[in-house]
Amino acid sequence: NSSRRKTVMPKNIENLSEIHYQYLEGRGFDPVKIERKYQLKALGRASGEDRKFQYRIIIPIVMGGFVVNFVARDFTGRRSPKYINQENEKSILPTKDCLYNIDTVRDIALVVEGVTDVWRMGDGAVATLGIEYSIKQINLLIKKKPKKCYVMFDSEERAQEQANKISNILSGFMKTIMLELDSGDPGDLSQEEANRIRREIGLD
Repeated sequence: NSSRRKTVMPKNIENLSEIHYQYLEGRGFDPVKIERKYQLKALGRASGEDRKFQYRIIIPIVMGGFVVNFVARDFTGRRSPKYINQENEKSILPTKDCLYNIDTVRDIALVVEGVTDVWRMGDGAVATLGIEYSIKQINLLIKKKPKKCYVMFDSEERAQEQANKISNILSGFMKTIMLELDSGDPGDLSQEEANRIRREIGLD
């Protein structure tokens, strides 16, 4: 029964330090704000089963106030893949049963791909945690009953195809509009650009 399970977090996780702040600042984020808002932690050198998560920022996936899984993001630029999730057996939910940041959705939802896209776009933005989406994720959003939904994936062709599919499904349940970026992904936008989009779509 998943309700009794707990998500196993790596041992020895710590608060972010200067090196993590530099990484976040380099990507145009306010590290203090992001760390607090999204409950970020960090893992340095690790042993045993946690080794795969070492030298990564640990990003909890919170749903209904519970940490149901987490994403570990490489900040060194040297580890592949960039993102790893906790294994399903050690989580309350598999990542594809989660929508990152879903607890902040009210009247308007903005569907994006990744955690950094959510950090840039703020409350109301939810991430499918990769280009692939699941029916469970779609259902999570439908249950929230937003009046309007926007979908903004990366500018690459494959991402746009997926965004189009999601938009078509969601449009059967709510007013859905697909937003296209000229280049890059929402996480690459400046905070000013992101704020302007928020105002235009009514999130602010």
